[in-house]
Amino acid sequence: MMMYQLLVSLILYTCFALPCSQAKMFERKVHTIDSRPIFSFDQKWVDISKDEKVALAQLLSILSRSSTGRQLLKSARKKAARTKKTLEELILAGEGSLTDTTLVRKFSPSHPDEVVYESRSKVFINRNLSVKNAVLDLAHELTHFSLREAFNPYKK
Repeated sequence: MMMYQLLVSLILYTCFALPCSQAKMFERKVHTIDSRPIFSFDQKWVDISKDEKVALAQLLSILSRSSTGRQLLKSARKKAARTKKTLEELILAGEGSLTDTTLVRKFSPSHPDEVVYESRSKVFINRNLSVKNAVLDLAHELTHFSLREAFNPYKK
């Protein structure tokens, strides 16, 4: 009889108590596998998002996936910081891809013979390009932006 009671207790425990204690094991949980947005490399880069700044952030993110891209971004961010701007503030969508640098001459009323030169750059990425070509143009233009020395035609 003792063996019978032990067997019944074991069966009851297996049927009722064990599943309740392990029920958490079967709870459904939300897991994010990949949070990168889904887009095609052949679609226009400005169509990645309704906001061009968000689309630009995606281009920067794609560029940062390579070691050369990360190095280029680091150099460009450092140069942008010297002008007290973020790199994202200096990159815009445009009708063509180019790096536009303007030389600004500043005169002091008290010392008109002393001229201070300051260069300001903007990087434009053609808004009609595919994601793939926009990333290539971005890398190209950031190379110009970060490595090109400021040209001053007034020095000579």
